[in-house]
Amino acid sequence: MVETVGSLRTGAAGPLEGSVAERRPVDREPPALRVAGFDTDSFRASLTSMRAALDEEQRRRFDRSVLALVSATMQGSERKDPAGPVGSLLDGLARLEGRSATELFAMAESVEGNDAVPRKNANESAAIATLKNISSAQAQCQASGVIDTDGDGAGEFGSFGELSGAMPIRGSHGVTRITPPVLSAAFGNVKDGVVVRSGYVFRMFLPQTPQGLCVAEAPDGGSDRLGVDSDLSEVVWRAYAWPTEAGKTGSRAFFVDQSGDVLACSNARNWSGPGFGPDANAALLPGEAWQSAANEVGCGGDHWVVVR
Repeated sequence: MVETVGSLRTGAAGPLEGSVAERRPVDREPPALRVAGFDTDSFRASLTSMRAALDEEQRRRFDRSVLALVSATMQGSERKDPAGPVGSLLDGLARLEGRSATELFAMAESVEGNDAVPRKNANESAAIATLKNISSAQAQCQASGVIDTDGDGAGEFGSFGELSGAMPIRGSHGVTRITPPVLSAAFGNVKDGVVVRSGYVFRMFLPQTPQGLCVAEAPDGGSDRLGVDSDLSEVVWRAYAWPTEAGKTGSRAFFVDQSGDVLACSNARNWSGPGFGPDANAALLPGEAWQSAANEVGCGGDHWVVVR
């Protein structure tokens, strides 16, 4: 920085006679400025409190919404904004002021616009790939014989908590875990009997009776003390995936079982979120205990097609 000392007389035609201006460097910093009307501490505290009141999936949605709103404002601002990019940033943050989480979600969806369809498609593709991974994990678990509650030498299928190593395997008195796990550690995060990831809810069912009765995973994960049939669990299991928000995070619902085939339906029942998903027999042929409705109408009334 420089400071000008002395005087300089000017006229219409330019500089006139007078002392030559001296310039010398100074150490003085420019005066500190504050952005009027923007209290960063209270703004941050407000966002923190709102975020803390949300569940895990809502927090992810909240984060995406805030980023989308601020980004949209910055990208749509004039390049010649006198305040520069910081001004655009503050404009974006100002859009959040006084809004509820629900309003933020709706606002973000309106600015995301055409991104909705690609995002749904990406989530559906991820759900299909995840179910295929689950199928592989079950095959590894059964082939290894690590779960063998009746001691007959034939391995049994497991729950998300067991496959991920997060929960002890059934029949081990709470001692033995699958090491190394055959399924991603993310599936150890079981809440209310389901796992939520990438816009989809996943639930595992294991068999209880020859008539086709199945039991869902325990609320906190695992399958111990759920009455899983040791002989049937050597040969059958099933899992479903459906959107966390039908029509937004995904449209279709998916199914996989011991056959390894992933089935999809249009989700006419509008299954959505952890609290409303398919029952254990939704993708089975009517009157059948274990036969899936591949390219047929299932017990739930949906037409299930094999995903290629």
